[in-house]
Amino acid sequence: MSLFGWFKPDIARLKARGDINGLIHAMGYEDLTLRMEAMDALGDLAEPRAIDPLIEVLKEEDYTLRTCASNALRKIGAPAVPRLVAAFHSRSDFMRATAVDILARIGAPAIPALIDGLKDLDPLARLSVVRTMEKINDPRVAGPLAAALKDSHPGVRASAARGLGHFSPRGLDEMLALLRDPDIEVRKAVAESFGQIRDLKTIEPLITLLQDADDGVRSSAAESLECKGKDALPSLLVMMKSWDHDVRHRVIYILGRMEADARSQKIFLAALYDHDVKVRQAAAEMLVKQGWQPDKQDQAAQFFIVRRQFDRCVALGAAQALPPLLALLEDGDPKNRAQAADALGRLGSAQAVAGLVSVLIDTDPRVRLAAVRALGALKSEAAFEPLVLTLSTDGDARVRTEAVRSLGNLADIRANVPLKNAQRDDRDAGVQAAVAAALQNIESHTNYR
Repeated sequence: MSLFGWFKPDIARLKARGDINGLIHAMGYEDLTLRMEAMDALGDLAEPRAIDPLIEVLKEEDYTLRTCASNALRKIGAPAVPRLVAAFHSRSDFMRATAVDILARIGAPAIPALIDGLKDLDPLARLSVVRTMEKINDPRVAGPLAAALKDSHPGVRASAARGLGHFSPRGLDEMLALLRDPDIEVRKAVAESFGQIRDLKTIEPLITLLQDADDGVRSSAAESLECKGKDALPSLLVMMKSWDHDVRHRVIYILGRMEADARSQKIFLAALYDHDVKVRQAAAEMLVKQGWQPDKQDQAAQFFIVRRQFDRCVALGAAQALPPLLALLEDGDPKNRAQAADALGRLGSAQAVAGLVSVLIDTDPRVRLAAVRALGALKSEAAFEPLVLTLSTDGDARVRTEAVRSLGNLADIRANVPLKNAQRDDRDAGVQAAVAAALQNIESHTNYR
């Protein structure tokens, strides 16, 4: 039962009479709708006596009631500011965040008390003050925010840096000093803020942050550099020479999100040959995005390799496809080396033999298997001795079996001896079956000749 006994108060009448005490009492009624109506009325009347009861409602669990109390305090405005600032000392994160939100909505009338609050000894209170200032788009908070960049609490420094993004170029020099701040969130906030500031002086600092040790800081710097557009292009082009593959990868995507430009396309084409696979793939992706057509282009074969379109690469012919495929035999990924060997076998060029022979000692059996198969497809006499050696020494039965088949494809009568030795000494069933077929193939070719 409420303070009014069995009778519900008439909120409209209480409001019309300006009965503040009656409305405050109505806030204690069990009916939630009635309580909200009472709070709305107190907010409309902007009655300071309602401040403390409304702040008590902010501690309740019901979201609708808390929202109603927040709106009422906002309407009361300046008189509620001291009590809301005092709420910054609450140990409740939610209470402090609610006070920040209300004060930000009150806006300009709260600024003097907020500036004074920066002197508070409690770092959580100062943090709440700066977060409120961050949300108030008023040039009067720019100076205090710049001063807060030197605060001992990293959260205060980070929030101040974000807030200063609205007030270019105020605080720019102070933020430059935070590029090496020990706190990750501070450096990330500086990167985000520089994205909002139009001053070209922010480009080189963002390039510095693009090389930060933290991935989150790098991501924020990359997003901010995108905002700079063509103004950042010269610096970004220089960063493609960075030793850090992650930096080069990010630069590719930054350039790709900008308007298509001949200079950026040149960078993408060069990056197709980068030693890092992610950089190469990003470059190819951006070229596709720009509508670049690889047909009859010097970089077409490399483009198809990066896109793993080996059939299209082979279709270009040996003149274009041979050099990048031979280079791919030295790639760090064994899957790429194996695919390169396979493509070289289909390319049909005798100039591929030396490269294929060189990977017959590859540590990965998949690469050796593809190389042996390719040498058999090329049917080059220069492959005979390397294949014989592979048959007698390779530790993988699949590779030895394929070496037998390739020797059979060569149809060189000299292979009879090593094949019969394998038939006698190799106990693998696959090798045995392949030897019989290879000997038969050599015999049929010899009889034919």
